[in-house]
Amino acid sequence: MKNLLVKSALVAIMLGSSAFAQSPFFGVYGGYSKSKLDADSVGSIDDKRASLGIKGGYDFDNFRVYGAYEYGLKGSISESGVLANGPYDSKLEWKRHNFLVGADLTPKVGNDFKFLAGVYAGYSLLDLKADLNFGANSYSETDRVGGFIYGAKVGGIYSVNANNELEFGYRYDKANYDSISNGDIDVDESNHGPYIGYNYKF
Repeated sequence: MKNLLVKSALVAIMLGSSAFAQSPFFGVYGGYSKSKLDADSVGSIDDKRASLGIKGGYDFDNFRVYGAYEYGLKGSISESGVLANGPYDSKLEWKRHNFLVGADLTPKVGNDFKFLAGVYAGYSLLDLKADLNFGANSYSETDRVGGFIYGAKVGGIYSVNANNELEFGYRYDKANYDSISNGDIDVDESNHGPYIGYNYKF
């Protein structure tokens, strides 16, 4: 009887702790990544840029699910030179909007720390702006294309208290966009780098 009472008490405590740990959450995060824009046969360009995001979901203690919006700040590359008909300079800028859903495994590895490994996917909008100057002549063109994005991340979560936690890690994602220039050029973009965030658990 005594053993049964002890076991019952332990089960009750575990169930109570598990239920207490489950809750909806809201978070903000920012990252810094190396970005590579690949324009099919035209070539690829690289830049480093930051991103900011918000997310909300539900934490089931050992795993969680969420939806997120992320804004990728502007990346750019410039070039100048001289052609047969005179000097020129050009500039390409791009930024993106990501609408994501994700799932993370978050097993505990200590009293206040969790390991994090997750995947995410969604829809991405890429804004492009190209400027080209040949002496007195200048040309400018903008375009917006959408496509599927998918990625993965690994990191950790530190619990400050029952309602506040810090999250950090490293992530990689790739987006495959629709073609531009009347379907002549396929565009892909990949990003990888560290991120850090804050989550509030209700």
